[in-house]
Amino acid sequence: MSNAKALRIGLVPLLALIAGLLPGAWSPAWAGVVAGHVVFSRGACAALVEGADNAPRLLGSAAEIYEGDLIQTGNDSFVVVEFADKARITIRPNSSFRVQKYATQGAQEAQLVLEKGGISADVGQIAKSNPEKFQVDTPVASIKSQGAGFNARICDKDCDGKAAAEPAKPDNSVARVAQAQGKVEAIGVNGAARDLATGNPLYEKERVRSQGDAYAVLVFRDGSKTTVQPGSELEITAFRYQPGDNANNTQALRLIAGGIRALTGAIGKEKKENVQLVTPVATIGIRGTVFYHHHLPAPLNGSPPGGYTHVNHGGVWQQTGAGTYDLGEGKTGYIAGPNSPQNTLPGEPPFMLRFEQMTPSPENVQVDPALMFNSAPKPGPSLTVQAKGDGKVVVEDKKGGKTELGDKQSSKTNSEGGTAMSNTGDAGDGDGGEDGFQSLPGGGGDPNGGSGSAACS
Repeated sequence: MSNAKALRIGLVPLLALIAGLLPGAWSPAWAGVVAGHVVFSRGACAALVEGADNAPRLLGSAAEIYEGDLIQTGNDSFVVVEFADKARITIRPNSSFRVQKYATQGAQEAQLVLEKGGISADVGQIAKSNPEKFQVDTPVASIKSQGAGFNARICDKDCDGKAAAEPAKPDNSVARVAQAQGKVEAIGVNGAARDLATGNPLYEKERVRSQGDAYAVLVFRDGSKTTVQPGSELEITAFRYQPGDNANNTQALRLIAGGIRALTGAIGKEKKENVQLVTPVATIGIRGTVFYHHHLPAPLNGSPPGGYTHVNHGGVWQQTGAGTYDLGEGKTGYIAGPNSPQNTLPGEPPFMLRFEQMTPSPENVQVDPALMFNSAPKPGPSLTVQAKGDGKVVVEDKKGGKTELGDKQSSKTNSEGGTAMSNTGDAGDGDGGEDGFQSLPGGGGDPNGGSGSAACS
């Protein structure tokens, strides 16, 4: 039997029996590139460079970790590794973690693989200075840190029982962020703001605000899409969608500032009078539409203040104190104020064309609403990731879909590529506090900043 196979089928418990006699005394016959060292360990934990002619090593305090090491932990066991760039990774109980590459000299790069179980990571210099070069692969998705730490856990059949025993949490979100660039935030009814990233949920009564050149593309449950233009603010006044309940389905948005580009979804197709956009100068209704509306509070590049609407496909109607006006496909309308009539312009003014070049049209953003809002369990393994601290974490599934996470945001990705997000999450599953590592001494690094060991006993 090969050394690697022996380690996989249960050599870790056997090594644990010997650990009390020879703590930290094991060293490999083959010495490769040192990637880091152990700062804390507890229980049955060992490492092996697969393919090399050496025996598995017990991991005690100060034990070296090499490129190519496969690290495994047993029941109630964990190990904290500090890498050469000062990154610290806690490998949780019943886990398999591979240090495929960890180069800190020259072309810095870290390639890590979580094969089973979970980890808690506090990133080091590689992830902070060159995020694309720090990656943790898993059977479900890859994880890249843009400065933030993270917890990650692979859940297979061992999690099914717990998931089945817990009641499903309702998802009250009405929209999700399909794309985001720059500083975009959601503002709740209480005035609290949170940063938005791709995949984040949005709720009724929330406002979406983009700053500077930032923008966001929102997808609603009925498949409608809205691009919130740079320097804009949009309120989700009301949204309800239940397939088949055409009479009660509704979408009401309010543009507070700036502009939006909108694509009609199922509500507009089934009962178009139930879709409305309120702007500072008019109420806009749709007739099966892709349109762009922008409000200028002051003159810009020769264009006077007021509301500008351009219809790409279909048509809209605009209602002011002066009356109700139709606007057809390819036409641009201008309304000076809430009691002004609509004037038809010969074409889009330059400022609208410039803003359109800065953002994607919603009709060109390809997303599957059923997949984005489906949080039902899927067969096969899943990966739960929770970000912690400043910066972001990017989870990329096997189909190329990317989800960005900020502090305390979490995602769950299944083997089919679907990802569900929440603002709080648990990637630890029972090892102790919210992130699953708070009860582990040295979780993500020894709490006293030093090193220690329970000698893998």
